Amino acid sequence: MTEGAAGAVLYWNGDRRRFRAPEVKEVDATGAGDVFAAAFFIRLFSTRDPWEATRFATLLATCSITRLGLEGIATPREIEECMLEVLQ
Repeated sequence: MTEGAAGAVLYWNGDRRRFRAPEVKEVDATGAGDVFAAAFFIRLFSTRDPWEATRFATLLATCSITRLGLEGIATPREIEECMLEVLQ
């Protein structure tokens, strides 16, 4: 469940975890939920790890709100950076 600037909460097999979003200057939140959903399901399919997928999606959605409109779509570099941060 996404919670805007607060991040997301994942409920999985009776567990609940909160994933806080990094603080950024919000320019345009339009589409952030779509970015989150796409990133979550792609990462979940790749890793089978819902916790990692949620962390990744939260980071990528946060990147998406720092720019206006379609410019909010993540660049390959941002995707790599988010993946590296999740894996650390």
